[in-house]
Amino acid sequence: MGRQSEALAAAYLRSQGYEILETNYRGRRGEIDIVARYQQIIIFVEVKGRRSLNYGLPEESITPEKRRRLSQTALEWLKRNKGLEALVRFDVVTIVWEDHGPRINHIQNAFQVSENGS
Repeated sequence: MGRQSEALAAAYLRSQGYEILETNYRGRRGEIDIVARYQQIIIFVEVKGRRSLNYGLPEESITPEKRRRLSQTALEWLKRNKGLEALVRFDVVTIVWEDHGPRINHIQNAFQVSENGS
């Protein structure tokens, strides 16, 4: 279900005018599901898919530790791609696979990262 959710999220972002730069980027500290560009902003996207809401909202599973790893991995990506001067944002795309089809929620600027990466 993870890859299917990521593919749907990428298609959704493209339909909204985002350019997908990379998917499933793996760094030393973790993985970023989607790296995209919208206008002049580099967006690091975490995708969370669920079959139901029995265990809470998908975005609630993004812990402070997960945010820290995402920010460290994003910094690796920026260094590797000479993007340290870029404007950066962290988004979350959640997908709940309901009986009548997937429900997509795009949370822009879902969290902030401090100077020390936390």
